[in-house]
Amino acid sequence: MKILLIGNGFDLEHHLPTTYSNFLNFCTMVQPIFDESVPSYENYESWLQSKKINAYIKKGLLAAFKRKSSRQSSELPKGDLIQELYDCLEDNIWIRHFRSCQSITGKNWIDFESEISRVIQVLDAARLILLDGQPIAKLKREKLLLFSSFCENINASIYEISSIERLTSRLTKDLDRLTRALEIYLARFVNRIPIESKSPDIENLKPDCVLSFNYSNTYQRIYDPNHKIKYDYIHGKADTSSNVETCSLVLGIDEYLDDERKDLDLQFLAFKKYYQRIYKGTDSTYLDWVREIREGNAQYERDVESARQNELHPLQNRMAQQMRSLCLQTRISSPSRHTLYIFGHSLDVTDKDILRALICNDHVKTVIYYHRTSESDKRTLGQLIHNLVKIIGQEELIRRTGGSKRSIQFVPQTIRSTENTPAAPCGELAAVP
Repeated sequence: MKILLIGNGFDLEHHLPTTYSNFLNFCTMVQPIFDESVPSYENYESWLQSKKINAYIKKGLLAAFKRKSSRQSSELPKGDLIQELYDCLEDNIWIRHFRSCQSITGKNWIDFESEISRVIQVLDAARLILLDGQPIAKLKREKLLLFSSFCENINASIYEISSIERLTSRLTKDLDRLTRALEIYLARFVNRIPIESKSPDIENLKPDCVLSFNYSNTYQRIYDPNHKIKYDYIHGKADTSSNVETCSLVLGIDEYLDDERKDLDLQFLAFKKYYQRIYKGTDSTYLDWVREIREGNAQYERDVESARQNELHPLQNRMAQQMRSLCLQTRISSPSRHTLYIFGHSLDVTDKDILRALICNDHVKTVIYYHRTSESDKRTLGQLIHNLVKIIGQEELIRRTGGSKRSIQFVPQTIRSTENTPAAPCGELAAVP
């Protein structure tokens, strides 16, 4: 079995604008379509020209502006995806916060999931202080400012425990709206952007299965147009036909509580990825693939033992033993007949269980591609090794990367033109990674 595991670096390799920052910038371009102060199509088009934006996406936005300007209404027709997207973004507390983060930090990218986790942990700390009857001023200054700003957004008091409950409800609702807006952006725009060339590292792999941490369908539409491959979109797959209630995309945080609290303190459960995977019923077909590999390995071991016993059979002459053994061994597959290819995934510890189930198998060879900008660039390689230590441990990593029976191999990606490639950390918007 050949499994290809892909993260957001796969989409970036194909010059697709799939970072969270790309999405956030796109949102700022949607708002003027519904802004009555924008006087004309020409003004909007001229404004878009000053932005770095994919030509296909720009064309779609201009078409939406034309539809809107031709109506005697402040809204587009019911069912119009741009109208739905705008409704999801309007007065969205998360969008407002992410934009303020960009403004404060001066950075052109932001990791939604890391920032969501930071906010939730601040609310958790404030909640514990208020429940204990202590003054909210016990929060560190930076956390108190963040908590105050969110309370101000919903006109809530920082001194009342009920404010936490109100904030949790609003943040949950707006996260669902944000996720649906992201789904529309990917399914309606990104998934339709023409891709000019395939990756030379991926084109000839011909995997049996694809485990995608992305929401996009890039591999399926470019490399598998006839849909002959098995897929597992573990964090959901963007679909225009969904809505806020049925959107299956997983956009959340990882467990931050210790063992003592994580199964008891469920105040912010709806924000956690494992809960969303269960609640939204995302695919977990990869478990069947793992099971198939394990069962195949067990059969291999039985066949090897049978061959060994056959060779030692005392009632056969040497020639008969050799012939019987040869016949049996021709039916035994190579112990390394399974190969896992990893491309564009950061190997983040948040996906530890999934990665370990595939990598830590003596009958699976793992090939990990790493991005580079020059022949000597090993920055991404260093980070991947660092992350892999957290996933399988240093002893296991040493064992699997050295000697004649090594099962993990790092391979540099083919250097391609970086023109128009979005600049963002590998793994952003992976799932999700």
